[in-house]
Amino acid sequence: MPDGVTIPGGPAFASAATTTAVSVPGGPSFDGHPQPPDVPCDPTGEDWRGPPGPAGATGPAGADGVDGTPGGPPGPPGTDGIDGADGATGPQGIQGIQGEPGPAGPAGASRNAARLQAQWVNASVVTDDTIWLAFDAPYAGTVDALTYFTGNGSFAVSIQIDGMPVTDLGAIAVISATPASTNASGLNTFAAGQRITAVITGSTGSPTDALLSLAVTWS
Repeated sequence: MPDGVTIPGGPAFASAATTTAVSVPGGPSFDGHPQPPDVPCDPTGEDWRGPPGPAGATGPAGADGVDGTPGGPPGPPGTDGIDGADGATGPQGIQGIQGEPGPAGPAGASRNAARLQAQWVNASVVTDDTIWLAFDAPYAGTVDALTYFTGNGSFAVSIQIDGMPVTDLGAIAVISATPASTNASGLNTFAAGQRITAVITGSTGSPTDALLSLAVTWS
């Protein structure tokens, strides 16, 4: 601003204001800012400043930022590694202690009973003869009883051990188709290898369909 400029001032300024001449330093090249008359001009060209005011309140938090781009897809699995070599075979372990044997099982049923039999079938006729029930007994034993019947006619039979009749089986009359039995009561034991026979006599009426079954017990 040039020197000698008159500016309005004073508290009674109005339409007919008076003017007061103010000398403003700086000349035509002054680039500062004029100040009120009661404030010296700042020759440095800076605005006049009062003391700094207090810090303002903290502003609100800004909006959340946009999420980043998600990670890419998983990569392909790697190739399997080469199998390692088999390890050496370890030493054999110590043999375990042998267990105690279990208790003996119950005794099985006896298997010493047998039947020595002679049968006439297909219309065979019983004739007087000697029938070998055991040519040579495989074991020693006892003759127990004789069961017998005939479909027709009749005959007599004697059970013998090496030619000796067994007591109560020495003269049995076979006369019926109904089976009957007679028990031995003596001279009925035999040794292994002895012969047991049925000696038939007195056959009449052409006996057929006859049976002799001798029960024995091996010793």
